[in-house]
Amino acid sequence: MAQFEGCTIFPCEIKKSPNDGRKYRLITLNNGLEALLCEDKETDKAAAALTVAVGHLNDPDEIPGLAHFCEHLLFMGTKRFPSENEYKRFLKQHSGSSNASTDFGKTTYEFDVSPSALEGAIERFSQFFVAPLFDESCVDREVKAVHSEFLAKYQMDDRRNYVLGKSTASPNHPYRKFATGNLSTLQRPDIRSKLLEWYPKHYSANLMRLAIVSTQSLDQLTNLVVREFKDVENRGLERSVFGGSALEKEQLKKVIYNRSIKDIRQVSFQFPIPDQYENYETNPRVYLAHFIGYEGPGSLFDFLKRKGWVDYIYAQTGNVSARGFDLFSIGVTLTAEGLRRHADVIQTIFSYLDFLRSHPPSESSFVELKQMADTTFRFKEKSQPYNYVQFLVSRMLAAGPKEAVIRNGTCLGQWFPEQVVELADFLKRDNCRIIISSKQEPDGVKYDRMEERYQIEYATVEMDHVLAKASETVPSDAFEMLPPNPFIPKDFEIKGPIPTPPSPKPPSVVMDNKSLKLWHKLDDQWGVPKGVIHVRIRNPNTDRTPKEAVKTSMVFSLFSDHVQRKFYDAILAGHSYSLSTDQDNIHIKVKGYNEKLAALLTQLVEEIKVFQPTPERFGIVMDWHERSYKNFALRRPDTLASTFMNYLLAEVSWLPSEALNQLQDVTLEEVHSHISELLKGSRTEMMLHGNFSTHEAKLLAEQFIGAVPGDGSDNRNPHRTYLLPEQGCNFVYQLPGLDAANVNSAIDFRVQVCLSTSFLERAKLQLIGQILSEPVFDQLRTKEQLGYIVHGSTNLHVGVMGYSITIQSEKSAGYLEERIEAFYDMMVERLEQMSEEEMEKNKQSLIEDLLEKDKNMYEEISNHWRRITEGYCDFEKYERDAKLIKKLTKFDILSFFKKHFLRSSTSRRKLSVQILSQTVHDDDPIMSTLQSQLPHSALEEIEKFVKTRPPIIKVEEKVIQVFDEHGIPVEGRQGFTNLMKKLKEPPSLLEGVKLVRDAEIKEWQSTLKKGPIPEPLLKEHLEVLEAKL
Repeated sequence: MAQFEGCTIFPCEIKKSPNDGRKYRLITLNNGLEALLCEDKETDKAAAALTVAVGHLNDPDEIPGLAHFCEHLLFMGTKRFPSENEYKRFLKQHSGSSNASTDFGKTTYEFDVSPSALEGAIERFSQFFVAPLFDESCVDREVKAVHSEFLAKYQMDDRRNYVLGKSTASPNHPYRKFATGNLSTLQRPDIRSKLLEWYPKHYSANLMRLAIVSTQSLDQLTNLVVREFKDVENRGLERSVFGGSALEKEQLKKVIYNRSIKDIRQVSFQFPIPDQYENYETNPRVYLAHFIGYEGPGSLFDFLKRKGWVDYIYAQTGNVSARGFDLFSIGVTLTAEGLRRHADVIQTIFSYLDFLRSHPPSESSFVELKQMADTTFRFKEKSQPYNYVQFLVSRMLAAGPKEAVIRNGTCLGQWFPEQVVELADFLKRDNCRIIISSKQEPDGVKYDRMEERYQIEYATVEMDHVLAKASETVPSDAFEMLPPNPFIPKDFEIKGPIPTPPSPKPPSVVMDNKSLKLWHKLDDQWGVPKGVIHVRIRNPNTDRTPKEAVKTSMVFSLFSDHVQRKFYDAILAGHSYSLSTDQDNIHIKVKGYNEKLAALLTQLVEEIKVFQPTPERFGIVMDWHERSYKNFALRRPDTLASTFMNYLLAEVSWLPSEALNQLQDVTLEEVHSHISELLKGSRTEMMLHGNFSTHEAKLLAEQFIGAVPGDGSDNRNPHRTYLLPEQGCNFVYQLPGLDAANVNSAIDFRVQVCLSTSFLERAKLQLIGQILSEPVFDQLRTKEQLGYIVHGSTNLHVGVMGYSITIQSEKSAGYLEERIEAFYDMMVERLEQMSEEEMEKNKQSLIEDLLEKDKNMYEEISNHWRRITEGYCDFEKYERDAKLIKKLTKFDILSFFKKHFLRSSTSRRKLSVQILSQTVHDDDPIMSTLQSQLPHSALEEIEKFVKTRPPIIKVEEKVIQVFDEHGIPVEGRQGFTNLMKKLKEPPSLLEGVKLVRDAEIKEWQSTLKKGPIPEPLLKEHLEVLEAKL
């Protein structure tokens, strides 16, 4: 082995999956930084991640969010590369991307890039930890970026429950800290100086772990890492250990009720447990979570579900990145009856934990768990390098032998029942805190407290008081220990030869008749005993009307609910199944180890043929749908914008509000009869891809058609896309925010460009998307600070391609529209000044992305099935695009951009959807209007209220109340009255913009042409098109 100055090479071989042909090397630099290097000659994407054992629990008490702010500002230039955008610009030019995240006890930075550009990327990346500038000119901007991130998740119930759990934890433990930060915690004049004090006390080379995957040899990677990271300072810091308990006596045996934003019903049990860091091999928490979360017969979930009380259950540990403490969590989602009987639900869960403690730990269940984990590891396939390096650095911070760094935490070692017994002893009611989240207050509960950061209403009640309301005794025979799992695979024979090197081919049609078209591909590159079976049943009855769409959704929900108990073991054994619908198709998918897949599909089909939903489950699923449709209004504004864009441009599309109007008219009998209607599909298309022989594929297909014959007709319910006028248009659809308390507006700004079969135009559009990707983020998010959620993307919608910029922001939607238009205007000059070298870099980066190899069997199968379901069956789509992109010139792109993107173009086809926030904005002249009308004390009260960004209607109510208290006559209120009227009106439109009104949508759509129905591209057709090009 070669010797290297500046580092020590770990002498033992890294243990890896037998299916992993990559080479690994673990090194420790002289400054203490550890790096795991992975040489992968086959990868066409390099990636690196660095994690430092510092997280938000290390924040100073007086500056919550400082670690998160550091993660943001760290990227804003270094001494060697001072430009704040140099790193991201370089990555975008070389087919790369990046991100970062701050956790409890770690912060991780990651990127991917073309392997040929790894050295340049590492040169820039390493400097963030060698000599960051923490650029003073970027401080205010990044504080606002953190605040935008805070606001983006402000109305999300998962985030609010997470925050409430932390803020009500022990005041003596750092778990209580506010992780994200916002303006109130970070907007202070000394924030940069405080960061400069904090950084050297927490960032040190010996606390850093680095992982790199690339094509370069291990020796080359070693030299690169030593050269670029040797100057990271080793300050000799100790990794923080946060001892004590996150929940102490004062917090235990309590039930915290809180009001949710959406109509949900969730119960979370939290048990403080000892740090499980050293139990990496025995992992008793995995054993307990396996039992508690089991959904098969005799389980806790099975009992609660048959009572009609719960819909879902999970069990997990709550902290994986910080040392010194841990939390074990159990969560359930409740039905309406379950919320009413939540005391019984709680009592039942404690009874099940008592049941587990009363039975010796099952070695046979542990052996099954170990067997499944070992099988997963044995046939572990590659993942995207970007994800893999993040996994590696997380394992490097965990305990365990260094040579087993890849295996640690994923496989089980010794059977140590004493540890299971010891850990189970912590899962008792006197060591528990419960959080219940629901839209309505449960009977007898009054929310009398308010969480500081997210304004969450809540109340705390003694657990004994709640349990006293339990009305049922759990029968002694309610639960059973786990039975053997019949779905664990044993046959791992590979059916066909794997060429060296692999020469993958697309699937081929091996059966084609009136009833069935069968695609098949025997694995020719992965050599794993896995596969996927896709089934698509064409059926025009899935969603022709809102009521049909509701019935179809009810069928799938009820059936999934029904088979959950029977097939949960299949999921545990590494298989999965799904039933879904899109357009005029029903989809069935099973994937996993091929030995069991045919039986799994057959059993699913037999179950659905005889399935009869019960009135009890029908009522529960009906309730779930009703809440889901109503909760749609409370989704993120950017999600709403994209949903309404699809609604406006899709020939067949129904809003949740339309579905909700039909829901109450749907009967159990109608849903039951709809099952047989769905199975009477007109034609079936199947694909078996993986470790299946052609004979096996044909046999299963014949069995399927025998069970679900279909009528062989060509009945279709086309789902085409509306084409915006070719002569050019500038449409806007405006929708008041459906959540009056959400401070964010949003916009989806789309230009329609071409049909997806217009190969040359498609190539130009994709190159424009590549060129725009970096400046969209840099200009609109980083420089203009429009919001945390800013992204641009090319999109394909049923045969029609376009480009969208989507933004969620505290600023008005009208302002966002103008800034996007200005951005496109600005881009003309940038394109005109773009050098040929930069244009070639963008072309090469895009080509590398298009031709990126599949990383595992499931990726390959997913891509092939996508080509089939798009309708064109064009398996060489990206290869053809790459050839065309290579020939494009700067003139091609500039003229294309001016035609399709600029507001001055008479050919641009543009539609934007604006979601209008119903809260006041910072620039609304409320205080200046009131200045002469109220005394100073009243103005201070109103100003404090206005700064919380309340809904406009709430401001109006507040000010009128103050007017009344101070006896202000009607004529003295006129200025404020006029302002409120103006603020409630939709914003004025830019010149040349036409408004699409709600009442006129169907009429507007009737004026538009419809795009073509995608059909398979015949070889002869492709040859003609390519010859023309």
